[in-house]
Amino acid sequence: MLDSNKYKTKTYLHFDHRVKIENAENYVTNPKRIARHSFLPLIHYVDSFEKYIGERNLEKNSRPIKEKKRKIMYAGHWDNFIYKFYADELLNPKYNNYCFNMNIDDCVTAYRNNRKGQSNIDFAAEVINSIVEFEEAYILVGDFTHFFDSLQHSLLKQRLATVLGVTILSKDWFNVFNSVTKYGYYEKQLLIDLFGTDKQIKKSGRKSYFNQLSDFRKFQKVHTTKTNPDSIKGIPQGTAISAVLANVYTIDFDLALQKTANEYLGIYRRYSDDFILIIPKKNVKKEEFESIEQQVKSLAEDNKINLHKDKTEMYFYKDKQIKLLDNNKKVV
Repeated sequence: MLDSNKYKTKTYLHFDHRVKIENAENYVTNPKRIARHSFLPLIHYVDSFEKYIGERNLEKNSRPIKEKKRKIMYAGHWDNFIYKFYADELLNPKYNNYCFNMNIDDCVTAYRNNRKGQSNIDFAAEVINSIVEFEEAYILVGDFTHFFDSLQHSLLKQRLATVLGVTILSKDWFNVFNSVTKYGYYEKQLLIDLFGTDKQIKKSGRKSYFNQLSDFRKFQKVHTTKTNPDSIKGIPQGTAISAVLANVYTIDFDLALQKTANEYLGIYRRYSDDFILIIPKKNVKKEEFESIEQQVKSLAEDNKINLHKDKTEMYFYKDKQIKLLDNNKKVV
């Protein structure tokens, strides 16, 4: 039986009613039913938060602020359990085994369900300790821009099949894959305008936007469902399966960077859309390291990964200082 503590009933409002995993398990774990399952449209909103950047202005006791935005989409209650089951019970174990067998288990640190008890801080500490132990090292850091929006469907499908160990996706997996690549969605603001805020709706005693799904189908005829604006790329960020699919997508990139790290006795780590490659100075010349950067850029292009130009930099560590490689400007 699926653990009810792990598969908790969500309290958010959606187009279907809340459900307990005890009542949904037989359906969620049945491949024939999932193969025919009709996934509901997602609900979309933009999560905005402030990020402090740069150095603190001591006179004004402030730091520059940059607003960060993330497009979040969340699934219906039944769909959420399906995504979670397929991610946690079926795909993540396969992905973890793949990483272990291909010797990239240590380099991928985000969204892993086999890393209990460890946090981002643990992995950051490992990277820092490695840099210090090398005493002198070249460092390449990179950032994937619009990561979830740019995942190429054809490549994702191929790599999903690779990790699952199949040549063709089964009917249930194909349906799950289609639901996150050819997804439909509604804007949260539209629902607020039409039905009121979540607080107002819950105060009235309702636990869903509609009393029954037939009412939602009538709603769809009046308010057309929006769809993924790109037919060949992009998956929603926020579903229970999105994160592990993003990890699956990068297996070729991770394999290549780990191979480079091994060749020069360095380390490679990736946390979601950020990565770092560290090579001891004694094992590589500056010109050679600069050529590695170009190889990484070509590798990203081949894998249809967009590198953020402003966040992809080379550094040099020496005497407990990190400096930009191109202009020797001190960073840390």
